[in-house]
Amino acid sequence: SYFLTPAFYNENLVKIHFKNQILKKYNLEVKFDKKFKYSFFPKPHYYTKGINFIYDKRNVAKSDYVKINITVKNFFSLNNIRIKNIFFKKTEFNINIENYTFFEKILSSVQRDEKINFIKSKLFYKDQNNDVIFFSNISNINFLLNEDQAQELKANLEIYNIPFSLNIIKDFIKKKSYAKIDSHKLRLSIINNFDYE
Repeated sequence: SYFLTPAFYNENLVKIHFKNQILKKYNLEVKFDKKFKYSFFPKPHYYTKGINFIYDKRNVAKSDYVKINITVKNFFSLNNIRIKNIFFKKTEFNINIENYTFFEKILSSVQRDEKINFIKSKLFYKDQNNDVIFFSNISNINFLLNEDQAQELKANLEIYNIPFSLNIIKDFIKKKSYAKIDSHKLRLSIINNFDYE
Protein backbone atom coordinates (compact mmCIF):
# COMPACT_ATOMS: atom_id res chain seq x y z
CA SER A 1 0.00 0.00 0.00
CA TYR A 2 1.17 3.54 -0.84
CA PHE A 3 0.45 4.82 2.69
CA LEU A 4 2.64 2.11 4.25
CA THR A 5 5.72 3.08 2.24
CA PRO A 6 7.23 5.42 4.91
CA ALA A 7 7.28 2.52 7.40
CA PHE A 8 10.05 0.80 5.42
CA TYR A 9 12.61 3.61 5.36
CA ASN A 10 15.81 3.22 7.37
CA GLU A 11 15.20 4.60 10.86
CA ASN A 12 18.54 6.42 11.15
CA LEU A 13 17.97 8.10 7.79
CA VAL A 14 14.48 9.13 8.92
CA LYS A 15 15.94 10.74 12.06
CA ILE A 16 18.54 12.64 10.05
CA HIS A 17 15.92 13.71 7.50
CA PHE A 18 13.57 15.19 10.10
CA LYS A 19 16.36 16.67 12.21
CA ASN A 20 17.63 18.59 9.18
CA GLN A 21 14.14 19.57 8.05
CA ILE A 22 13.16 20.87 11.50
CA LEU A 23 16.35 22.93 11.65
CA LYS A 24 15.82 24.36 8.17
CA LYS A 25 12.08 25.06 8.42
CA TYR A 26 11.66 25.99 12.08
CA ASN A 27 15.16 27.07 13.11
CA LEU A 28 15.01 24.42 15.83
CA GLU A 29 17.95 22.19 16.68
CA VAL A 30 16.68 18.88 18.05
CA LYS A 31 18.16 15.58 19.16
CA PHE A 32 16.12 12.37 18.97
CA ASP A 33 16.93 9.78 21.65
CA LYS A 34 14.38 7.05 21.00
CA LYS A 35 13.15 4.84 18.17
CA PHE A 36 11.08 6.39 15.36
CA LYS A 37 7.75 4.80 14.44
CA TYR A 38 5.25 5.38 11.63
CA SER A 39 1.46 5.27 11.47
CA PHE A 40 -1.03 6.26 8.75
CA PHE A 41 -4.05 6.55 11.10
CA PRO A 42 -5.81 8.95 11.41
CA LYS A 43 -3.30 10.82 9.20
CA PRO A 44 0.19 9.77 8.02
CA HIS A 45 2.69 10.65 10.73
CA TYR A 46 5.89 9.64 12.49
CA TYR A 47 6.21 9.67 16.26
CA THR A 48 8.89 9.16 18.86
CA LYS A 49 9.78 9.81 22.52
CA GLY A 50 12.58 11.67 24.25
CA ILE A 51 13.38 14.79 22.19
CA ASN A 52 15.93 17.36 23.31
CA PHE A 53 15.97 20.97 22.12
CA ILE A 54 19.35 22.63 21.72
CA TYR A 55 19.69 26.42 21.78
CA ASP A 56 23.01 28.23 21.76
CA LYS A 57 24.72 24.83 22.22
CA ARG A 58 22.76 24.09 25.41
CA ASN A 59 19.80 21.88 26.17
CA VAL A 60 16.85 24.22 26.87
CA ALA A 61 13.93 21.78 26.73
CA LYS A 62 12.94 18.14 26.52
CA SER A 63 9.70 16.61 25.22
CA ASP A 64 8.37 13.22 26.23
CA TYR A 65 6.63 12.73 22.88
CA VAL A 66 6.50 14.21 19.39
CA LYS A 67 4.10 13.59 16.52
CA ILE A 68 5.17 14.74 13.06
CA ASN A 69 2.33 14.94 10.54
CA ILE A 70 3.59 14.63 6.97
CA THR A 71 2.26 15.59 3.55
CA VAL A 72 0.91 12.80 1.36
CA LYS A 73 2.13 14.04 -2.02
CA ASN A 74 5.08 11.70 -2.57
CA PHE A 75 6.01 8.76 -0.30
CA PHE A 76 8.26 7.00 -2.84
CA SER A 77 11.35 8.91 -1.74
CA LEU A 78 12.32 9.86 1.81
CA ASN A 79 13.76 13.13 0.51
CA ASN A 80 10.31 14.11 -0.76
CA ILE A 81 8.55 13.60 2.57
CA ARG A 82 7.72 16.98 4.09
CA ILE A 83 6.55 18.04 7.54
CA LYS A 84 3.02 19.44 7.64
CA ASN A 85 2.90 20.26 11.35
CA ILE A 86 4.43 19.10 14.63
CA PHE A 87 2.94 18.32 18.05
CA PHE A 88 5.19 18.16 21.12
CA LYS A 89 3.68 16.72 24.30
CA LYS A 90 4.85 17.10 27.91
CA THR A 91 7.75 19.43 27.23
CA GLU A 92 9.86 20.78 30.08
CA PHE A 93 11.36 24.18 29.28
CA ASN A 94 14.33 25.49 31.27
CA ILE A 95 14.47 29.18 30.44
CA ASN A 96 16.62 32.06 31.70
CA ILE A 97 17.74 35.55 30.72
CA GLU A 98 20.19 34.12 28.17
CA ASN A 99 17.84 31.85 26.23
CA TYR A 100 14.30 33.29 26.50
CA THR A 101 14.59 34.30 22.82
CA PHE A 102 14.17 30.58 22.06
CA PHE A 103 10.41 31.19 21.65
CA GLU A 104 10.92 34.28 19.50
CA LYS A 105 13.18 32.24 17.23
CA ILE A 106 10.42 29.66 16.69
CA LEU A 107 7.78 32.32 16.04
CA SER A 108 9.96 34.08 13.46
CA SER A 109 10.44 30.83 11.54
CA VAL A 110 6.75 29.93 11.00
CA GLN A 111 5.77 30.03 7.33
CA ARG A 112 2.75 29.05 5.23
CA ASP A 113 0.31 26.60 6.87
CA GLU A 114 2.93 24.82 8.97
CA LYS A 115 2.18 24.76 12.69
CA ILE A 116 4.17 23.95 15.81
CA ASN A 117 2.21 22.94 18.91
CA PHE A 118 3.32 22.27 22.49
CA ILE A 119 0.73 20.73 24.83
CA LYS A 120 0.65 19.73 28.52
CA SER A 121 4.03 21.30 29.24
CA LYS A 122 5.95 23.01 32.04
CA LEU A 123 8.23 26.02 32.09
CA PHE A 124 10.87 26.76 34.71
CA TYR A 125 12.31 30.28 34.61
CA LYS A 126 15.66 30.31 36.39
CA ASP A 127 18.16 32.91 37.57
CA GLN A 128 21.91 32.96 36.91
CA ASN A 129 22.46 30.53 39.79
CA ASN A 130 20.03 28.06 38.20
CA ASP A 131 17.48 28.65 40.98
CA VAL A 132 13.82 28.66 39.91
CA ILE A 133 12.25 32.14 39.97
CA PHE A 134 8.83 30.96 38.86
CA PHE A 135 7.15 27.88 37.46
CA SER A 136 4.35 27.65 34.90
CA ASN A 137 1.98 24.91 33.79
CA ILE A 138 1.31 25.28 30.06
CA SER A 139 -1.87 23.84 28.56
CA ASN A 140 -0.76 24.73 25.05
CA ILE A 141 1.51 26.96 22.99
CA ASN A 142 0.70 27.20 19.30
CA PHE A 143 2.89 28.82 16.65
CA LEU A 144 1.19 29.49 13.31
CA LEU A 145 0.74 31.80 10.35
CA ASN A 146 -2.69 33.42 10.71
CA GLU A 147 -5.24 34.48 8.07
CA ASP A 148 -3.50 37.84 7.67
CA GLN A 149 -0.21 36.06 6.92
CA ALA A 150 1.26 37.24 10.21
CA GLN A 151 3.22 35.00 12.56
CA GLU A 152 1.21 34.28 15.70
CA LEU A 153 1.75 32.68 19.10
CA LYS A 154 -1.24 31.57 21.18
CA ALA A 155 -0.79 30.17 24.67
CA ASN A 156 -2.79 29.17 27.74
CA LEU A 157 -0.85 28.79 30.95
CA GLU A 158 -0.87 29.09 34.72
CA ILE A 159 1.54 30.98 36.95
CA TYR A 160 1.10 30.51 40.72
CA ASN A 161 -2.17 28.68 39.90
CA ILE A 162 -3.52 31.77 38.13
CA PRO A 163 -4.66 31.15 34.51
CA PHE A 164 -3.36 33.45 31.79
CA SER A 165 -3.83 33.61 28.04
CA LEU A 166 -1.10 35.04 25.85
CA ASN A 167 -1.37 36.19 22.24
CA ILE A 168 1.56 37.58 20.24
CA ILE A 169 1.33 38.60 16.59
CA LYS A 170 4.34 39.51 14.48
CA ASP A 171 3.46 41.09 11.14
CA PHE A 172 6.69 40.97 9.13
CA ILE A 173 5.05 42.79 6.18
CA LYS A 174 3.83 45.83 8.15
CA LYS A 175 6.78 45.57 10.58
CA LYS A 176 4.42 45.69 13.56
CA SER A 177 3.97 43.48 16.62
CA TYR A 178 1.04 43.02 18.98
CA ALA A 179 0.99 41.35 22.38
CA LYS A 180 -1.94 40.71 24.71
CA ILE A 181 -2.03 39.08 28.16
CA ASP A 182 -5.38 38.25 29.78
CA SER A 183 -6.32 36.85 33.17
CA HIS A 184 -10.02 36.66 34.01
CA LYS A 185 -9.21 35.69 37.58
CA LEU A 186 -7.19 38.88 38.10
CA ARG A 187 -9.49 40.94 35.84
CA LEU A 188 -6.34 41.80 33.94
CA SER A 189 -5.90 42.66 30.27
CA ILE A 190 -2.65 44.16 28.96
CA ILE A 191 -2.18 45.11 25.31
CA ASN A 192 1.03 46.34 23.75
CA ASN A 193 1.62 47.45 20.16
CA PHE A 194 5.02 48.37 18.76
CA ASP A 195 6.92 48.77 15.50
CA TYR A 196 10.20 47.06 14.69
CA GLU A 197 12.82 47.25 11.97
